[in-house]
Amino acid sequence: EQYRVTVHDIEWETLIAADHWKFYKCVLDRAIREEVPFALGGGLAVGIYTGVGRYTKDLDLYILPEHREWAIDVMAQCGLQDYYETKPYNREWIYRASTGDVIVDSIWAMANRRADVDEAWLTRGPMIRMFGQEFRAIPPEELIWSKLYVLQRDRCDWPDILNLICATGPTLDWNHLIHRVAEAFRL
Repeated sequence: EQYRVTVHDIEWETLIAADHWKFYKCVLDRAIREEVPFALGGGLAVGIYTGVGRYTKDLDLYILPEHREWAIDVMAQCGLQDYYETKPYNREWIYRASTGDVIVDSIWAMANRRADVDEAWLTRGPMIRMFGQEFRAIPPEELIWSKLYVLQRDRCDWPDILNLICATGPTLDWNHLIHRVAEAFRL
């Protein structure tokens, strides 16, 4: 299936350190082997759509809510520990695991709990190639939707949204995005 937006080839090997990739690869390989549906998001997905790859401080792995215990177990088996002791976070929507400066986030809901990750997050996005393997990215509509609510004193994802709209606007499924945003349409 050809995705409707331009997907840029980025040399992720130059932006993701080999010692980080070995942990990411462990988690991703397990998901593939165990047939756990997932899609990659965050800064990595923004780069895929905009063509501007950037160093990613973490790997955002979007999964269905029913796979969160799986993610916790797999991350421990891959040598990652719960990040909560380093910096507490809300475990209702995300599991954050780390070792040193390597972080892997398993995300099954929006941070504001407006919505859980569903099949559309995991199946509508394009396939991308990284380190000789293929992975799916979350669709730009869900990426915009999730970043729409991140506006805080210490973090704002709206520059990513503006860049995504600039890069994908003419080919976005605007009806799908408007349906997702629903009652927050004015935002």
